[in-house]
Amino acid sequence: MHFSQGLAALSLDEAKTYLALPASQLRGFVAVHDITHAGQGSVLEIKAHHTPLAVMQWSGDSTMLATASLKGTIVRVFQMPQGDKVYSLR
Repeated sequence: MHFSQGLAALSLDEAKTYLALPASQLRGFVAVHDITHAGQGSVLEIKAHHTPLAVMQWSGDSTMLATASLKGTIVRVFQMPQGDKVYSLR
C-alpha cells in the first residue's frame, strides 16, 4: 500500500482555516479538516483520484482545493465546504 508521505495543504484565509491531508489507508482520498476553531474541527472526506495523491493546493480565499495524483493526467478542483467537484482538467 502506498501513501503520499509528507503531503499536506493548509489554507491561509482568515475567515476559514482548512487542513487537507491524504486520508489514511485510502488511495486518492483527501481528508479536509476544518480547523478554524481549535478542537472543534469537522472532517470531510473526498474521493479525488484512483491513484495516490501527489499535489494539493488551496485557492487564495480557501473556497477551492485543487488535487493531482501521482499519475498526473488530471487536476481536479473541489469547492469547499461541501467538497463538490467543480472542475476536472486534463
